[in-house]
Amino acid sequence: MVLPWLDFLSKKATSIRQRMAYNSCALSGILFDLEIVEGNKDRPKELGKDPANRFGVTGGILLHLCRSIYASGRIVVLDSGFCVLAALVMLRQMGVFAHAVVKKKRFWPKYVAGDEIDNHMKTKNIGDVDIMTGKLSNETFFIFNMKEPAFNMKIMSTYGDNVVPKNQENTRRFYKDASGNVVKREFKYTAVFSNHFLYRHSIDDHNNLRHSVPSLEETWVTHCWPDMVFSFLLAVSEVNTYLDLKYFVWSKKGTPIPTLHQFCRKLALSLIYNPWLDTEDEKVKKAKRKRRCHREICTAPLHHAKKFSCGKWDTTAKEKYQRYTCQSFGCKKRKRTYCSCGVGHWMCHSCFVKHSVDVATSEDSL
Repeated sequence: MVLPWLDFLSKKATSIRQRMAYNSCALSGILFDLEIVEGNKDRPKELGKDPANRFGVTGGILLHLCRSIYASGRIVVLDSGFCVLAALVMLRQMGVFAHAVVKKKRFWPKYVAGDEIDNHMKTKNIGDVDIMTGKLSNETFFIFNMKEPAFNMKIMSTYGDNVVPKNQENTRRFYKDASGNVVKREFKYTAVFSNHFLYRHSIDDHNNLRHSVPSLEETWVTHCWPDMVFSFLLAVSEVNTYLDLKYFVWSKKGTPIPTLHQFCRKLALSLIYNPWLDTEDEKVKKAKRKRRCHREICTAPLHHAKKFSCGKWDTTAKEKYQRYTCQSFGCKKRKRTYCSCGVGHWMCHSCFVKHSVDVATSEDSL
């Protein structure tokens, strides 16, 4: 069962005040879909009105993001910002289950009698769960309520029951009773609350990896909207590649899992030295560079060396370590060194460097 988690990503310093909505797989953490949230004035007139807008901007973007998982029977764990019952019911008709946290901002969400639910839950114990059902567009929906020490947690859902999943661990709550004593309460989450607390951090984990220092989005300082989107997509692709290898390759092979920084370093080197992007000219240049690696400055190997002639050294010099004037144009230094590409052609260290650069440039221009 794959449970994508959806959330908003607010972008700062934008001229058109747009945002991004995106979702990721809760099991692998891979962000697999995103969409720019359009305002009423930002949508091109040629496209006409978006039919999903009958659920509002929030409901419309939710339906757009879930198009790739229609008729899959998957569960979508939503943030309170996506608490639109009409959109959740529409997803249910498209073969996708979903649940969202219910929160009161100025008013309770439509079709949710929040005050009546709170009055009903006053007599419950901490950790007790109650379900309220309703129907919208011939689809049954549920409002799951769990008593917390300071509030009542509400989840709007199109699936689930009041059964505790297998191997569910105990959770604890500490609170003060009427006399001021600290009380410890242990209980187990039911299915919907278990899914929520297990997978709600998927986007946060992805963002944590994406913003880890050094972060691509932070080092690429820009206030231009297209560049901000591009830097975001590059950072997402980098983290997605890491999570893909971690979930599908390294964990199954039992190999040690590197950190994100170690992976990014290897990825950068792989992009720089990418053999799949080499053209024939680049391969020839690399071969020439490899040959140039053997060019080095050498010293006359024999005593009394005078010159190199007919494949052998002439050792008739007067002094044991005889020095000769550098044969490069305009140089008057006296050395007994030469370049490996021209044995016996006397050359100083400074002229050797210039000679190597000139030869490399002439070879690359061929």
